[in-house]
Amino acid sequence: MPGLKIEAIGRYLPSRIVTAADIADQLGVTEKWIVDRTGVAERRWVTDETPLDMALAATKDALVKASIDAEDIDLIVYASATPHQLIPDTSTLLQRELGLGESGTKTFSLHSTCLSFMTALDVASAFIATGRHQRILIASAEIGSAGIDKSEPESGALLGDMSTAVLVTADVEGTSSLRSLIQRTYGIGADLCRMEIGYARHPLRVPTTPQDYMFHMDGPEVFRMAHRLFPPIIEEAVANADMTLDDIDLVVPHQASLGAIRSIQRSLGIDDDRVVINIDKYGNCVAASLPGALYEAVEDGRLQRGNTVLLAGTGAGLSMAAAVLTW
Repeated sequence: MPGLKIEAIGRYLPSRIVTAADIADQLGVTEKWIVDRTGVAERRWVTDETPLDMALAATKDALVKASIDAEDIDLIVYASATPHQLIPDTSTLLQRELGLGESGTKTFSLHSTCLSFMTALDVASAFIATGRHQRILIASAEIGSAGIDKSEPESGALLGDMSTAVLVTADVEGTSSLRSLIQRTYGIGADLCRMEIGYARHPLRVPTTPQDYMFHMDGPEVFRMAHRLFPPIIEEAVANADMTLDDIDLVVPHQASLGAIRSIQRSLGIDDDRVVINIDKYGNCVAASLPGALYEAVEDGRLQRGNTVLLAGTGAGLSMAAAVLTW
């Protein structure tokens, strides 16, 4: 799938740093347990920021990096598990905050939990390949801290807050491309990661409990299922790009947990120096996690134009995705 280029990535991080020691007592575990079990030494949590605030800040950062104006965007996709509100769609609100409220610019949201960015990238590639859109904004703002269940320390210790904004455009130079992308969902694992509150399932007239609003995860079973099913999907995506894993310059995974990343890495025989890991500083930031790691790779120079990068991640569903790009 030629012709797609990630033009720029913006990011917003809340200023509040929450360490493993800060939350250990709340979760009923020790600081060592958190770090050993999840790999998360600290994470960022919002104070009074909203998803819209965060998405706007990351978008402005991306626009500056790309040296363009908001008017140059012809599609806004909000790819996140954290909407600002139910109606109207968060992408519409972001359009208005960017000063495009009278522009008619098309907007919509896309939600596939931790894989929302990957799904949006897939959709963007199709739009660009057909010429329907030339420059697409993919914004992902996540406030994982809002749904933490303190009675489930394994998931409660993982989640952090972050937003990213990725500008995707047609590649006029012919040097960048999305070489392959595979995403598969195995609904047999649908109950392993869940947040059951919803407009139809739990409308306001039906009594709810605080637990209905919390994120629940069977971490060990997610790990086992991903360990079994995910490596072949990654290998297939690489093969579809007419490459081998040795040809990949950099691997940018969704920061699910340190154990999950290392397990897949070992299964595939990928060296440590080719894998971007920042879960120790930010935790699992849901859909913003993978583009947030991609942002760091670009900023610190690990990812250069012409390099080949493998994006890989899992999400509730249970869904798995892998993509190969020439950066």
